[in-house]
Amino acid sequence: MMRPEIRASRACVLVLAALAGSAATAGCGGATEPAPSPLRPEAEPRPEVVTEPEDCEPERAGAEPLARDDRSIEESGNLADSGFDWMDQARDRAEPLEAREAALAAAIDHFTKALAADPYNVRATYELAAAYAQIGRRGCALYLLARLQPLGELRSAQDEVEEVVARLLGRGDHEGRMDPAFFDLRDDPQFRRLVADF
Repeated sequence: MMRPEIRASRACVLVLAALAGSAATAGCGGATEPAPSPLRPEAEPRPEVVTEPEDCEPERAGAEPLARDDRSIEESGNLADSGFDWMDQARDRAEPLEAREAALAAAIDHFTKALAADPYNVRATYELAAAYAQIGRRGCALYLLARLQPLGELRSAQDEVEEVVARLLGRGDHEGRMDPAFFDLRDDPQFRRLVADF
């Protein structure tokens, strides 16, 4: 019979030999993988979500003004004129509701394109703000009205800005009656602050 200390020492030798053998085979092309880390694995990177830019998003500070030329100004004027025609149809109560809604959508499209061609088109800016106010897009309407202030600082646009602001607030030839397109904005605090500066 073997003494217990020898038996324990022989068992240790066998375990050590087994461990040494597995280490030796691991270095010789054995297919052993390291044990997983006890720490939480790092999260896999999420794919980057590409979002469409929001319309009416504020211009970046310090952005250079867009270039204008006679052709873009003329194109913008033509598009805006078409937009005015569509707005007239949208305001015509004799037309069915669906036709008025389609005309308003067409007007918005024309005014948006007019401003892409010439971002300094005052009438297109104002009419697009009115159209957005009518469909409940307050943020866009307010953003476009706010653009009238810096446009009014341009000598070439001052008269036009004064005319649309008079129409907005019911001044001068507009008989003290605010533009009905903006009736729903009357109680908006941001709108009130904005018109106080005109």
